[in-house]
Amino acid sequence: MAYNNDFLPKMTDHLDTLRSCLAAETKRRDLETSESMRALRSVWVKQYEKEVANEILFLTARGIKFEPEMTDEELLAALEA
Repeated sequence: MAYNNDFLPKMTDHLDTLRSCLAAETKRRDLETSESMRALRSVWVKQYEKEVANEILFLTARGIKFEPEMTDEELLAALEA
């Protein structure tokens, strides 16, 4: 039976979702006014960071290669070249 790859999820879908959640939680933590909630959200941010790192290890072990992340300055320089 042949599968149409357009309907199969990408291998990195879970990583993309984790990164989106990490960005959202980081923003919520930064906007938090209560010190106790900021501390709690900091724990959640650390958990997401750990999950992202573990997902990258998981995907790397399965042959997915990741380019090193660029700084904003490196990205701008590459786009201008």
